[in-house]
Amino acid sequence: MAQSQTRNIHSVGFPISCIDVSSNDDIFLGGGGGPGRSGVKNKIKFITFDPKGFVICSGSSDGTIAIVTRSELLIINSNTGNKIQAINDPRSLAGDSVVFRSCKFGNSSETQNRLYTVLNSTKKKGSYITIWNTNNWTKITSKFVSNSPITSFCLSFDGKLIAFANASMELVVLQASSLRTLLRIQDAHTFAITCVAFNRSSTCLYSGSADETFGVSLLPEFKSLNIADQIVSTVNANIYLISAILVIIALLLAALNFI
Repeated sequence: MAQSQTRNIHSVGFPISCIDVSSNDDIFLGGGGGPGRSGVKNKIKFITFDPKGFVICSGSSDGTIAIVTRSELLIINSNTGNKIQAINDPRSLAGDSVVFRSCKFGNSSETQNRLYTVLNSTKKKGSYITIWNTNNWTKITSKFVSNSPITSFCLSFDGKLIAFANASMELVVLQASSLRTLLRIQDAHTFAITCVAFNRSSTCLYSGSADETFGVSLLPEFKSLNIADQIVSTVNANIYLISAILVIIALLLAALNFI
């Protein structure tokens, strides 16, 4: 779906590997390495904040913690280290072999029982997003979302939007509940897009690239999200109205039979 948007690109002088946003909407970039060995020697590969945004953690190339491999998704209890669930040998909707690229737990009241996983095809260039129910680990839905492999993705802070970057240097925004495409931004960078992140209010989409640039896309108001909510509310209201009418009719018929 075409939507108007404004985009700015900033050179930062080192290949970007990760982005995160603090509770005050401050932007933190991590990276390094590259042809000129710019940035820190052991490039920063991962940055995250605690839910309140006060504590920052990072993972580096000299040591990693992983729950996703190419062929397996592992769910591990962070307190005990015990394996809770393992999902092996992933397949596409057509039964083709795919590999796990990344995963994100739902981060809002609307998505707290959901896990979003990205799967890239091994034979073709397409990619999928699958949503899992974390209560019973059943698949909620899976959808083909891109003709190119996904290189990075993220969830908005309110849990309503998903953004991902693909190998075609394209940024895509989806509705999290339905995986419906809301916006596509082509030629976002000149080299691999390594990370994406929303600001706190979902009005901006940030992207980092191995081309040593940082992008800021001002997002439009996705009225379709509000329309969807209105449709649901209207349907619910109509259901209640029809139910009330049926109750009244039943009472009238009962009264007539009594007479």
